[in-house]
Amino acid sequence: MTMPAAAALLALCSSASPYAFNGPIPQAVLERYLARSLQTLGLCSEGSSGPAPGFDDSLRMVRRTGAKFLGRAAYAWDCPADDERHFRIAHENAARVHAQDPEAILQACVFETAYSSKSPEALERARKGSPQAGVEDVPIPAWVFREFGDEPEARSFRYEEMLYPDGRMRNLWMPGGSVPDITRRETQYWFLYRARRYIDAGYEAIHFGQVQLVGQRDEGWRCWAAVVARTRRYAALHARRKWVLCDGHFVMNRPDPGVIFNGTFLWDFLGFPLRPVETAEPLGAELRADYLDTMYGRAPGGIHPAGWRCAEIPQLYEVDNCMTGLSDAGGVFLWGADEATWLANLPDERRRAFLDYAYRWVRDHTRSGHFQMPGRRPATVPVTAPKLWFYNANDRSQAFPDGLGDEAAIRSAWDRAADKPRTPVPAPAATAPAPLPRKRPVAWFAAVYRAYGIMQSDEERRRGREELAKLGGL
Repeated sequence: MTMPAAAALLALCSSASPYAFNGPIPQAVLERYLARSLQTLGLCSEGSSGPAPGFDDSLRMVRRTGAKFLGRAAYAWDCPADDERHFRIAHENAARVHAQDPEAILQACVFETAYSSKSPEALERARKGSPQAGVEDVPIPAWVFREFGDEPEARSFRYEEMLYPDGRMRNLWMPGGSVPDITRRETQYWFLYRARRYIDAGYEAIHFGQVQLVGQRDEGWRCWAAVVARTRRYAALHARRKWVLCDGHFVMNRPDPGVIFNGTFLWDFLGFPLRPVETAEPLGAELRADYLDTMYGRAPGGIHPAGWRCAEIPQLYEVDNCMTGLSDAGGVFLWGADEATWLANLPDERRRAFLDYAYRWVRDHTRSGHFQMPGRRPATVPVTAPKLWFYNANDRSQAFPDGLGDEAAIRSAWDRAADKPRTPVPAPAATAPAPLPRKRPVAWFAAVYRAYGIMQSDEERRRGREELAKLGGL
């Protein structure tokens, strides 16, 4: 950090700003950040490439909306072909964000993935044209070994030593792309290595993905606790404000979901999908506290890693994505699509109304929950004949000719909520569980989107309604 930047940060930390902290973050400050959380997937660096397209315009959007917590701003789902380049770009662009707003918290991701370039399955991935890089191409720094009390070796990470010994979750993501096992020392090396590199690059939050998926063999969550503790110890000395926010996605309807360790929260906050429920209106949806595996009303109280006690651990709900196109699988799919694709295909006014509704609903039905507004998220638009592969909230411009223009709606929802106190006690859950969507063929969903979705001509809407009628209507 340059001397002028260090001086500016020191002044910030000692100011009366409602976002100021230095060391353990107070609850009120954390919740202020989460209350203005915007997912900016890959804003600063994604995978083997540079920042997400339109970096400068997205930086403008961050400034206009007043976003303070920038979710998933740097990530690599698979393994970057040039890991040093990935972290260098992540560092350079984080500095550009902080030059605009020194208070902004940037979140990076260390996902529930391990990719190989050497395994037999990796050859199949290469034949399909998918990225070929793997953990075997990333040298392990000596400090990683020393952190675990091990003798440094001149070698790279070992894919096979990261995976579940019984073969579970192997190739779950694609050939040569698997879920690692946190009880394996090699996986712990990998997670700590990436977390520390992001902290060095200026990131003050780390999303660790589906913690429970990686921790299936982690009895009492001891291995996860050790990795997080090592990350926190490093942040206390080297992070911008001597603290790092650690979170993951959690399914709470299980006896021990991995939230508490030795009487204290292991995490700063919990993340989970929004999980909207279909309504009778075409492409309509609402939020319900009793639907599937929702976290609403299930987040426990306790002692935070920063030392304060709360009645409910903070939560961050997001618009999830998990596939491309339409599916007849039912379950978590909403009108045949994942949450991000469904939302992106709503007509403008309905989409903006839902953003406002979801933000208010989460505030009204949780003590410490927050809805992370979508700024950039994978989605197919229109889902019946894709022209776009991402939901971008940016207003239309030369940089984003097909931006969905949700900036004003995001800022408006935040500003209105800022003037109102939270509901002190969550509203009770509905007495009857929300019904699961009935299974319908993909052709039926496609007809609904043609008839009522975004970017459809009048002729396409007419044909969609005719097809829908032939398939039994709504």
